[in-house]
Amino acid sequence: MTVAQKFGQIAVLLTLLAAAVGVLRGALGTPLLLMAGSARSDIRREGSFAFTSALLVSPIVGIVMWAVEGSGIRLPTLLIIVATPSALVKEVLRSVAIAEGRAHVATLWDSVFFAGSAALLVAAWLHLSVATTTYLIGGWTALAVLALVGLLVAVRIAPRLRQYPAWISKSWRHRARYGTDSGLQQTTAFAVLLLTAVVLSPEAAAALRGATALLAPVVIAVSANQLRVIAESKRLGMPPAQVWSSLARIALVSISATILLGLALSFLPGPVGERLVLGPTFEAARAIIPVVAFQYAIGVWLFAVAIWLRCFNRSLSALKLRACDALVVLVMALGGAVLFHTAAGVAVGIATATTFISAMTLLRFKPWATPTHPARPERRQSAPAFGAARDLVDVGGPRPLPRATSLRLGETTQVNEALIALWVFAALAVFGPAAIIRYTGIPTNASWLWSLPAIAISAARFAFLIGKGERRLFEMMFWCFTYTFLGLAPLAQLREDFWPFSVPRIDNTYVAAATLIVLVGCGAFLCGAGFDGVASVRRRRNAERTYDVVKQVFTINYPRAIVLSVIALAIDTYFLSMLGWTIFLQSRTEVVEGQSDVWGQSSTFAIMRGAAATAPLVAFLALIRFRREAKSARMLGENISSRVMGSNTVLLVVVGIVLAVVMNPVSNARYFFGTAMLAVATAFGLFATRQRFRFTACGFLVGMLLIFPLADAFRVSREATLKSTNPIESLLQGDYDSFAQLMNGYLVGARDGIVPFRQFSGVLLFWVPRTLWTTKPMDTGPYIAEGRGYFFTNLSAPLWIELYLNGSWLLLAVGMFAVGYAVHRWDTRLNAELNFYRMPGLLGCILPFYSMILLRGSLLQAASFLACVLAFAAFVSQRKKLKTRPRAPGVVPEPLPGLGMAQLRTDCVGA
Repeated sequence: MTVAQKFGQIAVLLTLLAAAVGVLRGALGTPLLLMAGSARSDIRREGSFAFTSALLVSPIVGIVMWAVEGSGIRLPTLLIIVATPSALVKEVLRSVAIAEGRAHVATLWDSVFFAGSAALLVAAWLHLSVATTTYLIGGWTALAVLALVGLLVAVRIAPRLRQYPAWISKSWRHRARYGTDSGLQQTTAFAVLLLTAVVLSPEAAAALRGATALLAPVVIAVSANQLRVIAESKRLGMPPAQVWSSLARIALVSISATILLGLALSFLPGPVGERLVLGPTFEAARAIIPVVAFQYAIGVWLFAVAIWLRCFNRSLSALKLRACDALVVLVMALGGAVLFHTAAGVAVGIATATTFISAMTLLRFKPWATPTHPARPERRQSAPAFGAARDLVDVGGPRPLPRATSLRLGETTQVNEALIALWVFAALAVFGPAAIIRYTGIPTNASWLWSLPAIAISAARFAFLIGKGERRLFEMMFWCFTYTFLGLAPLAQLREDFWPFSVPRIDNTYVAAATLIVLVGCGAFLCGAGFDGVASVRRRRNAERTYDVVKQVFTINYPRAIVLSVIALAIDTYFLSMLGWTIFLQSRTEVVEGQSDVWGQSSTFAIMRGAAATAPLVAFLALIRFRREAKSARMLGENISSRVMGSNTVLLVVVGIVLAVVMNPVSNARYFFGTAMLAVATAFGLFATRQRFRFTACGFLVGMLLIFPLADAFRVSREATLKSTNPIESLLQGDYDSFAQLMNGYLVGARDGIVPFRQFSGVLLFWVPRTLWTTKPMDTGPYIAEGRGYFFTNLSAPLWIELYLNGSWLLLAVGMFAVGYAVHRWDTRLNAELNFYRMPGLLGCILPFYSMILLRGSLLQAASFLACVLAFAAFVSQRKKLKTRPRAPGVVPEPLPGLGMAQLRTDCVGA
């Protein structure tokens, strides 16, 4: 066994002992110290029970040490186990002596223990013959026993078993809290070291412990600040802001000292470090000292907030804060160990956890902006809630409220939007790419770095949308596509140097050009969205220019909705009669072959397929929307007959069944089925609240990585066929060929030239048969594939390359700016409609999700479905508008003629 391995194992055991000492110092020592000034007999009685507890805990700690060491236990481990009772009991006796007012006794034997330990350290520096691991641990154990004996002689107390159970049951809750607060930090350190030793190796644990031990003086100094700051704040009665100002100055000094110490240790010559600091483990520890120094520097703010909380009697909040920190540190340390398999990876994980917990803490408590009330205000109830609570208590005499009632009467917890955005950004911009980097091979070049800017931009904007909570459905889909298809997918493909099988012979020299296309498009999109954001603020300030959010009670023409339902049933009856009534049992390949046999390869084929899919979808959504509006109208006194509502129910059932058959997930493309499924779910309230939007958006992004590749299982046969077994392998499949097509499109455009708006002309005139227009442009995806000489031509053509091939860089920038502007404005309207109706309009239910295929391309391929949706939605929409013009979203609308404000609000909520 190497020296580093021995040091790592001993470091884990000593950290466990330190954790046990910390827990007992809080659970047993703190109550003793709080008894200072009490009768000496009471202190000694408390000390006897604490003595007993320390002795009972010692075997448990020893057993854990034995289990950690394993079957091949060695003499140093046995010596540490022998020293455990001495260390734990000594801590109790120290507290008894201090509580009795004899602090000099504790200081004397602490000094003896310190002087002996320093002598052992000098012997190790001088490389004396007795400075072996066994002798050093043995000497340390002897010092612990000597200090224990000295304290026993001075204090003269013994264990006490009589009335011990009653003593335990009396105050175990407070002791558990004190022990957790005192020992949580060392317990977390032990768990991290043990995890590192098990997952990685004892050498990695040795390096990690060595680096943290070298910077431990900073932690000791920062922790000692609370003894001065808390007492001073109590004595002077300082307000919270003033206390935080003092803590901030101390924190800045501590951060500077930490950074300087870390730099000094990092540049310390190797021979000096090995001789005077850590021995052979110094080199391994020095590699991670900068990371640990950064973690300690950031963690200073965490300590500062905890001290600030204790200054104002919020120790429970401080304890919860430390518990959250411990949990996140453990999770991140495990993640770093699994991803990077090095001690540096564990250190990076801990530093990342500390950074985000510190940021979360500062944003949560905002100590610099706290009102000048020293005590935490009691939670107040609203007047109705207070009245209800008083009535419940007064009836039949005072009695506690049921748990469910008290929860309902409590205030709703406000979600911190900045924290949500921070965590989402961390998950997308840090953990997602880190997982791909960890589970992919070592790249042959650095071209994979080109994918990181797109990942960062899309992750930042997506996180902002989630944090803010506005239901921006179009933007949600845009950034999901960008992050997945133009960020993570090229990262995996470039690191593996493996492109999808459908796009062979990719020239990697065009990676930079494709990345520039992505960045220019995303930047222009953001500029367009930002411009509309500024303009919408001005519109809200201008009473003459406002959105018409609530235009009329009915937005659906019900007779036309009935006509569309009949048309949908007729079209789908004809469609199913030609292809088979059991279309939901046929694969996509079989359906396509059947359609070709019936209608041939012409524009009729695409139009018929689009009409059969979209007619029942638009009719079903129109019926749902009308039903909501009819219920609201009934509440306003409108006479809506039962026959109308009954016919609506029947049509909903019939059209719904037809829609489920035609748009089933087996025989339809994932984009079509996904659009229909999400559109219907949106109509039923999928995005009715901000919380639902947040969960659904995050779930959709996860689904694009995990479920989307598997949803194509029935493409070629009736038996499910999975193309991949893990997300990394999925990112290498043909579904994620978008970035490669950007490279191919740039190559084809540079080689063959760009004819302005040629591809767009085919999209706008998609309905013209090729027999009449022989030079009609083909889909952009097949056009690029043909230009590259590919046999397989059913490839994607992202909107970025569509714009580029129609007008080069100028149209790319202008077009994406226009898209961003239009999408942001439409999303603002959708968000307002969701606030009023809990569902968007017909197009708002469908197009945000259909935009995924519009973004992936080709546009010509998607034009028929889009045209049918627009036509059918226009057919059933109500044209008549009322004369009133409510104000912009966010402003309470004016009442409709003849209706009171209460009635209008009822209508909005009911709809």
